[in-house]
Amino acid sequence: DIQNNYLDKFTVYCLINNNQKDEAQLVLDLLIERGFKDKFFEDKINFLLGLTEKTTQKILDNNLLNFYLSHITSNNFEYEPNDKTDQYIWRYLSSANLIQLNDFENEDVILAYEQAAAENSFEKDEIYKIYLRMFFNFNQLINATEVYKNLPNYKARALLYQSVLLSTNIEQKLYLAFLLKDLFIKDKLLNVYFEELSNILKAIDPDEIPESYRELVRQNLDQYSIIIKQIKFDNDILHRSKVLKHFLDNNEEISRTEKDFRTVYKNIKKNKKYFLSIKDIIVLESLRVDGVSLPSDLDFSNISSQLTIPQNLQDLVNQNQTGLLMLKIIEIIGEDDIRDLDTETIYFLNSILNKMNLKKIRNNILSEALPVRI
Repeated sequence: DIQNNYLDKFTVYCLINNNQKDEAQLVLDLLIERGFKDKFFEDKINFLLGLTEKTTQKILDNNLLNFYLSHITSNNFEYEPNDKTDQYIWRYLSSANLIQLNDFENEDVILAYEQAAAENSFEKDEIYKIYLRMFFNFNQLINATEVYKNLPNYKARALLYQSVLLSTNIEQKLYLAFLLKDLFIKDKLLNVYFEELSNILKAIDPDEIPESYRELVRQNLDQYSIIIKQIKFDNDILHRSKVLKHFLDNNEEISRTEKDFRTVYKNIKKNKKYFLSIKDIIVLESLRVDGVSLPSDLDFSNISSQLTIPQNLQDLVNQNQTGLLMLKIIEIIGEDDIRDLDTETIYFLNSILNKMNLKKIRNNILSEALPVRI
């Protein structure tokens, strides 16, 4: 019943959003006749229908739809997430650019953001943006290895992270980077730092790494690579090839992707029986959106033109309704494993996310839906 009520409420709002207010009113009246009671929802819908001039400014975050309605009907929307905030609300806040953090002295608030990132509900790179916004004076940065001991854990992480970026001495940079790793481990937040540590280590010229750190660096890079090693790449099939590293690594190196693509494209061109599948089109469209240069003789427009996005979702894209699209995407995926979604669904989800420039969410979906794991 709870699930049905949620979908019924979602239907009412979608009708209003499509300017079908009479139909929305009719559906709501039928729900009420069946015993539906939800004062908050009715208040919001009456306001959106123009039946009332005012609506409660209370923010309800017990589900994503109520939170969304709170947002779009608020005169001055302010919301501070915490460690109990639902992961979907975190994602909505991030995608709708509603994260406004100005209080860097509140340890509980910062820790809530860090924990959300560790649970993959909040973008990890946003944590580092927060760290970089924290102010430390020159002496604190120079003496970071001692100063951090007297700071709250989140500030200690921010100080060490800034110090890592500023350090020009390779040995000192490595010492700080691994010291920072220990702080993340201490608060069970290593998932936040795993990829960033790998990026820091890969940016250092291997020949400049001191002998005493070489084994430690190798071990940490190997740990990060284990995710890639669990994937079986097949360079004879585009959507299973090493080109997928582009999405697994969040498209950091376009030149590497283009090099990988040229290799794979040579393979599939040799196979006269090879035909582009829908999953191949998903990869190609995403690469093109990301600015990857594709061969001039590769024309997939005819196949792409035969694939469609549901009209109601296309309308939301045209209206730039990011929040409502996120609601709809969550409804479509539900509790299912992304790998169980049919190819057509993955296609239109991918197409929507490309159009809305929500590339990290897209990459997460493609990283689950396309690779063959062993």
